[in-house]
Amino acid sequence: MISKVLSLFVVVVLACLASAAEETENKKNVGDRVVGGEYVDIVDYPYQVSLRKYGEHYCGGSIISKRHILTAAHCISGLAQYPYNDITVFTGTSQSYGYSGQSHRVVNTWVHPYFRGDQDSAFAYDIGIMMLADEIQFNAYQQPIQLPTRDVRYGEIATTTGWGIQHYPSNDVSPILKRAYMATLPASECNSALPEVRNIQVCALNKYGVGVCSGDSGGPLVVDGQVFGITSWVVPCARGVPDVYTKVYSFVDWIRNVVNQY
Repeated sequence: MISKVLSLFVVVVLACLASAAEETENKKNVGDRVVGGEYVDIVDYPYQVSLRKYGEHYCGGSIISKRHILTAAHCISGLAQYPYNDITVFTGTSQSYGYSGQSHRVVNTWVHPYFRGDQDSAFAYDIGIMMLADEIQFNAYQQPIQLPTRDVRYGEIATTTGWGIQHYPSNDVSPILKRAYMATLPASECNSALPEVRNIQVCALNKYGVGVCSGDSGGPLVVDGQVFGITSWVVPCARGVPDVYTKVYSFVDWIRNVVNQY
């Protein structure tokens, strides 16, 4: 799921496929896919949602309350203001297309105030929240995921899910939800490959040929039923270099403040 490339060093940020042409030269390619993963059913990952622009899937997200979706800042920072007529959130579906599941209009969005969305900042603070017009009807297919109660432990096996591109550099997102298992990396190992990564981010890696890409952005990195990461950027998709996620534990207070106020 890669949207576009940044600089000679080819850092690709997981971005919206539909908005790729609009990205500025100083932005990393925001990609959103699970390359090399396996197809799964939404009943096993009922917190996963599909963000669609003019009906086309472009990013993922996670249900954190009946009306709030946790996603990446870069998935929503360029959206027009209310009434957000071009954006729809689909919950309770394994598909990235059609009208299965429950569709929701968006009435408000919040991007972390420190998010800059450029290479110099390493896409730090890549976290945002969407508020839906109507409540999600919780059932077996759509359920909230728990925020982390602790920091990530390195070496844990985490699960990432999404509808991102399956075969880079194709632009075709997966029609069915996919998952991949990733190992979280210690900061020293991550920084040896990606020196710009900060302590509010977490890296995870499987092997060459497996990872996130365009269309997976905003989706969750999960351990023990808690969302520890938000898919942010890659260099590039599934090439044996760590994938970078926003570390959710660093932003729990900010998330709760938004959700509790609105």
